[in-house]
Amino acid sequence: MVDRPKACHVILLLPLNSRISRRTNNCTQFPSVIRALKQIHTNFRKSKSDRIYPIIIFHNDATRAQQQSIETLSGVQGPIMWYKLNFNELTLPSYLRESGIIKFYTKYHNDPFKYAAQFPKPVYNLTLSDPRSHGWGYAMMCRLFAGLIFFSRPMEKFQYYWRIDAGDSALNDVDVDPFVYMQTNNKGYGYSPLYGEGKGCPWTELQLPQRHLHFIQRNPKHVHLQVECRRMPRHAYNNFEVVDMTLFRNDSFLDYFVDYDKSGAFFCGYKLGKASDCSIEEDFRLDSKPGKGYAIIGNRVLGDAEFRGQALSIFAGDRPAVKLPGIKYAHPVAWATCSKSEY
Repeated sequence: MVDRPKACHVILLLPLNSRISRRTNNCTQFPSVIRALKQIHTNFRKSKSDRIYPIIIFHNDATRAQQQSIETLSGVQGPIMWYKLNFNELTLPSYLRESGIIKFYTKYHNDPFKYAAQFPKPVYNLTLSDPRSHGWGYAMMCRLFAGLIFFSRPMEKFQYYWRIDAGDSALNDVDVDPFVYMQTNNKGYGYSPLYGEGKGCPWTELQLPQRHLHFIQRNPKHVHLQVECRRMPRHAYNNFEVVDMTLFRNDSFLDYFVDYDKSGAFFCGYKLGKASDCSIEEDFRLDSKPGKGYAIIGNRVLGDAEFRGQALSIFAGDRPAVKLPGIKYAHPVAWATCSKSEY
């Protein structure tokens, strides 16, 4: 008899009680979290007791009353564990706090002319969202799912995790338990495709080999690591993933993540000129057209999707990413609406 997978669902709940934590529909993430939990209960568990896995919710400021309300309104049975994350600059490692990256981010965090009516000027509170782009919360979310999640204390007793996007995604049906499928078939990374099945290094295809070469030069002890784009289907990552975390729980991957993190690539990506504005080396940029000065593209920062694609092309080994069977998943969808009582 095969042992039951040591697995959990993971949700990240961004600030609920900030004055600018509303989405474009003027709602917080509160109703979307409830919707996501209901979909797990109805479309995955389907009244099957062997499909009840712990749910871990990382949150920033949810009160106990809000937590209880979410648990009650979702109707989910089984353990829900809440863990508080402090999304502020004091929680960052010293290599970021002591660098010019955070000063750069602070300087351009809000446009004091365009948003003078809504925000005090100057605004130096990094916990506030930037209305021009994804902002601080998005950058911290990307850092969490890109690498920190695998080494966080609540995840230590689990081997597999399934990311539940409690936002603009929908889990419509799940016929096969993906944890059991991954364990039985010795798979390392499972996804539900949305954008085709083409193979190759996603997004940064032209830069990844050079970027990896520079990583090896800075970290010669990892010279054995090689880029294999065949391991990662293009655009597989779409806020849905089931991961055997042993792929990434090693010193090599941690060094790889820190190498990116030190660059500031998760934070700097505004329409502010060239990469030198943020002191990021050229091989960290998202521009896929070398020779153009590596100008910052739109309001892009290095996202968890880009980073996961690159990491899998190096660390998947002989367990390449696999399309999970029997899953109907949609992204993006509209955020869940809320009642006036939730304003």
